[in-house]
Formats: sequence, structure tokens, C-alpha cells
Amino acid sequence: MLCLFVGPVVGLALLAVGRRLAGVWTLLLTGVAGLSLEGLLHYIIDNSDNVATVDQGHALFANTAALTTAGDVALVLAAGWVVWHVTRDSSQRSSLTSNS
Repeated sequence: MLCLFVGPVVGLALLAVGRRLAGVWTLLLTGVAGLSLEGLLHYIIDNSDNVATVDQGHALFANTAALTTAGDVALVLAAGWVVWHVTRDSSQRSSLTSNS
């Protein structure tokens, strides 16, 4: 669980020092891990963090779970889009330089 908090910070730090591909991959993998964990714990596995099992403050908990899961979806989509573009651009550049 700690990696879900530390991972995005590490990804952003990598971006800040110019390690763009490593940073977005870190963000993407952290987002996928967070989405998987939140999806399983909040909606699938029967446990105390499952939205269906919370009685007191159910609406607040359900909204918070939905928003944090949506945040993970946004992170995965954004990081995936950047990874796709960065890898596509670098492969196009390498094919251009190898043809010259």
C-alpha cells in the first residue's frame, strides 16, 4: 500500500529531473496498481473497505471510493497517453535516423 503513495511522488520526481519515460511509466504502473487495489477492495472483495459493507456514512464513503477510483482511471489514461506518444515519437525518430 505504501507504494501507492510513494509511486506517484517518485514518478513526478523523475519527470522533474528530466527522466520523462521513467517518470510516466512509474505513474502508469502506480495508477494501474491503485486502480486494481481500489477496484478489488471497494467493490469486489467482501471486506471492511467494501462500499456495500459500510453502514454509517455510506454515501460519503461511496462517493469517496468512486472519486478516488476515478482519479486512478484518470492517472492511468493520462500516463498511458503520454507513454504511447513518447514511445511512438522515439520510434519514429529512430526509424528516421536509421534510414538516413
